[in-house]
Formats: sequence, structure tokens, C-alpha cells
Amino acid sequence: MKSNNIDELCTLTDKLSLTNNKSKKTKDTNKKDEEKRLKLISENVNNNTAIGIKIKEAYTKEFNKEIKKMKVTAKLSDHYDILIIHTDGSKKKCEEKGTKEYHKNINNIDKPWQYSVQIFNGIGNHYKIGRMYSRIWYNHNIFPGEVRKKYDIEAPIPTYENWSKKDAFKCGEPVTDYGIELKKNFRKIHGPKTSMNGVSKKGFTPNKFDYRKSVIKELKDLYTDKIKKIFIKEVQEKFNIFYKDKECYLQTTGDIETDKFNFKWYDKIEIPKVTDIIIKDGSTDLKFDITKESNDNIKYSLILRFGGGSGFTNLRIDTK
Repeated sequence: MKSNNIDELCTLTDKLSLTNNKSKKTKDTNKKDEEKRLKLISENVNNNTAIGIKIKEAYTKEFNKEIKKMKVTAKLSDHYDILIIHTDGSKKKCEEKGTKEYHKNINNIDKPWQYSVQIFNGIGNHYKIGRMYSRIWYNHNIFPGEVRKKYDIEAPIPTYENWSKKDAFKCGEPVTDYGIELKKNFRKIHGPKTSMNGVSKKGFTPNKFDYRKSVIKELKDLYTDKIKKIFIKEVQEKFNIFYKDKECYLQTTGDIETDKFNFKWYDKIEIPKVTDIIIKDGSTDLKFDITKESNDNIKYSLILRFGGGSGFTNLRIDTK
């Protein structure tokens, strides 16, 4: 079922729903961690604790303004986390980028998300190339039936539409009977946390075949100027949304309730104008470098991969 017709492939993948498939459990966990962190930061600043005073003094040094109060926003409708109110009545919208891991030296870091997982991640079906990847994966590794036979899967092979919506772009566990059996049987044979990437687990049957290779090879062949132009437009739209309203950034590392905590303020970052997206060679996942026009030295990259185990779930594109 390999498709050599790029227009046919794009038409097939465009039929997919672009709904956000992120699991409620994952969203709730991440949200609670962020809410706790933001609450502690604002309380320390507003109550003038020792670390709160340090944060305020560093802010004044960076922006020549004094913080009167911090107000946590972080609603889904907002594109920033904290509203900073100055002593002169002016305000500034701030995005916090935090990590639980403590980093002592962050003064020379040029981007606030350096130690975060990514700038932002996008469900794979929000991008045409992500939908193309899912279709090629299905054509190579599901529809032919070899994988079903090899891993003794009793469930019937799902349609592409069913698999893509319920498994491929699902953040969490697979939902189709086929997907559930595949992940269970695969890991029973090859070991916990293994996936269809050719990496083996000691003490289990070796997993020698990387199912990604043929998919990436075909997608590279189909990465024409037409597809690249669409990809550039989609990534630019994501940048425009991400940077909207963000007037400064606060990078935090560690736990503010301990002595293992560090932070750094950053000024507003110019929205980059994406001019090219180039596939990187020699990578096991599909990676891209972004060429852009802006006045900073920040470098951006993209990675297209399964976040829930190769071949199982959460096909996504991370922007770093």
C-alpha cells in the first residue's frame, strides 16, 4: 500500500481531524506542577521573602522597573503566565519556563527554555508532514500485516483513519484493540519501555529491526518544495501564537522552597521569521533545523517522533 503519489498522500492525510488529543491526565499533571511553581514564585515576590527580594532586584537590574506585585494568570486563553505590576503602575506580561532539575550556572544561557523539554510541542496532526508520516507508517508497518503476524495480534488491522485518531496522535495509551495488543505483546517479548525503534532490552529477545528507517526514507523523498512551503507556514503560525503577548521571560530551575533554586530574567524575544526548514541527516528520528530572520542568536530545531513509544502513540513535533 505504498503511495508514490504525493498529492494522493496529502489528500488522504488532510482528512484527519486536527483536534488536540492530549490526554486529560497528562495535561492535569503538568498543569498542577506549573500552577504550584507559579504560586510559590508569586508568593515569595509579593511577600518579600529573601528569594523574592532577589528576584525583584534582578528584575530591576534587567528592566529598570520595580515590581510592586505579581499576579498569576496562566489560563488557557492567556499566552503568558504572570502579570507583573510595577510601582509606577505600568505592567509587563511574563512567561515562566521552569524545570524541577537544579542548574547552578545559567547566566550564559541565551534562551529561557534551555532546560525545559521544548519551547512548545504540537500534536503531529497539526502539521501536514506529521499526517504524512503517520500515513507512511501505516502503509509500511501496519497495513501489510507482517507486524500483526509477528507479534500474534488477534485484533483486526484498524483502518488508517481509526488508527491515526485513536492511537497514532493519542497522548497516552493506545485505544484500538490492535494498538493495545501490539504494545502489550511487543514489550512482553522485547522488554519494558521498548518500542519499534530497534533498541533492545537486556535479558529479553533482541529487537533488531528499526521500523522508522523506511518511513523516514520515504518521507525525505517526499519532502518537496511544496511540502516545505506548507511546513514553514505552519511553523510560523505556531511561533506567532507562542510569542503573542510575551513581554519578558523568567527561567527557573530547581525548587524555590529549597536552597537548590536558580532563576534568570530575559527580555522580550522577537518573533522569528522562518525562511527555511532543512532535514538533518544521520538522525534516527526525523529532525529539522530552522533557518530564520531575527536579531538574536537563538537557534531553533524540530523533531518529529512518537512520544509514547515508536509505533504506539503520541506522534508529535517538538520545537526546541
